[in-house]
Parts: sequence; C-alpha cells; structure tokens
Amino acid sequence: MKKFSVNSLLNLCKLPFATMTVNSSSVTTPIVPTSSTDSSSSILPSHRVINPIAQASQFVTINPTSQLPIKLTGSSNFLTWKAQHEMLFLGYDLVSYIDGTLSWPPATDPNYKNWLRQDSLIRHAIMASVDDTIAPLVATAPNAYVAWKKLTQQYGNKSQTRVYGLQDSLNRLVKGTKPVAQYLNEIRALADEIAIAGSPIDSAALVIKVLSGLGPEYNEMSAAIRARDTPITLEELFDKLSSHEVFLHHRQESATITAQYTQRSNQQNRHPQRQNNYNSSNNYNGNNNQRNYQ
Repeated sequence: MKKFSVNSLLNLCKLPFATMTVNSSSVTTPIVPTSSTDSSSSILPSHRVINPIAQASQFVTINPTSQLPIKLTGSSNFLTWKAQHEMLFLGYDLVSYIDGTLSWPPATDPNYKNWLRQDSLIRHAIMASVDDTIAPLVATAPNAYVAWKKLTQQYGNKSQTRVYGLQDSLNRLVKGTKPVAQYLNEIRALADEIAIAGSPIDSAALVIKVLSGLGPEYNEMSAAIRARDTPITLEELFDKLSSHEVFLHHRQESATITAQYTQRSNQQNRHPQRQNNYNSSNNYNGNNNQRNYQ
C-alpha cells in the first residue's frame, strides 16, 4: 500500500470542494460544472402553457393624440382610420384583442383581471380616436372586440361604396391642362386610397391609366412606352413625362416668339406703305395747287 506524505495530503486538500447541508449534517462533495440545459425551464411541468394575456408589468398604453392622429368621422375615412389602428396594434402584438382570436376569460379565471385591464386600455384608445358622435358605439361595447366589430359593421360596409366611387374617379381622371406632377399625384392618391380598402392596383395598370389620360401631344411618347419589351416603373414614367413636358413648354415658347416676330415684321412692312401714300397725296395736292395758282 502506497504511503502519502503530509505534504501530499495537504495538496489533495486544495482540490475544489463545496459544502452543503443535508439533514442538518455537513457533507463535502466536489463541485461539478452544470450544463447549459440545466435551467429552470427544464423543471417546469410539461403541461404548462404560457398565457398570451398580458401580465401586470406588460400592459401597453396608447397615446391616441400622438399615435392615432386620424379621428374616425364616418365611412369616408374609415379605411384610413382602420389601417392606422391595425398597424399600431400589430406593432404592439394586440391584434388578437380586436379580431376575436383571443377569447376573453370568465370572471373566475385568474387571468381575467389582467385581460380586462389591457382590453380596457385598448377600448379607451379606440374611443379617444373617434368623433364625439361615434363614441357611444364604443362606450356601450363590453370589450374592444365588440367595439371594433360595431364600428366595422356601421362604417366598413359603407366604405365599399366609397371604393367604387374612388375607382370611378380614377377611371375618369385626365391630365387636361394640369402639370404632369399634379396629374400623377392625383392618380397616386386615388390608388393609395383604393389599396387601403383592400383592392390594390398593380403598377402596370397604373401606367396604362396614366398614359390613357394624357393629351394628344403625348401620343408619340405613349406609343413608344406601350411598345416597350420591358415594363416601365411609375418613377421612370414620371421622369419621361416631365422631360417631355419641358420640351413642349420650350417649343410653345419658341412658337410664341416666332409669331411675335412675324407680327412685328408685318407691321413694319405696312408702315412705309402708309408713309408713301401720305407723300403721294401731298404731292398730288401740291401739284393741283400749283396749277390753280398759275
């Protein structure tokens, strides 16, 4: 049997040890590194489900004045108003409170209080972003989902009629005497409103609309664009139309200057004839007077 010296035993005592108490008795055990998988989540019951309802420290408050600047006034602006809310609620992960995917728990549920608090904050934001005449629809709703549904039924269905009106306005829009920039801005504004309503217009259809509303002075350019093998973007089309507009403006200025020069030349050519007629008349009268004098 191998013998250990005192120094060897002292060196062995320097190895890392930890002391823990078990049943009031002190037991010394080596420290063993734990793996990253030994976390608190590994001891959670397998049936536990994370509740989607906000906890008390996670409630989202909304400032309607700064975050929801567009107030609902009726069916005319419902689509825009609805879009701003959906974007905000999506960013805060609150869409489930208004689309019905998150059912409200019964009052006996431990999560009911937290759900009610977050739902009330959402309903308050909705009510603060509507006109005073519309607010009672939200105030009488028991939760945010019902309030949202009421507003959609009241003003969303009527908005479809507005979509038809917007599409008709787009079809009848022509450039006329408007500048190219104004004409394209009006088309884009109508197309954006139609897109918000859920009926976006693709780029090719908008290009055809722009070309069809131009005057005869753009016929050659329109024909060239329609004959392209590759599609043209609205930005590129705007640049080409703007350049052609400048060309037409310069051509009109040149034509005006030429017309003014021609008019002046004609006037100058007519003035010597009047002077000659005047001199001839004076000579004739002088000769007659001379004959009479003789």
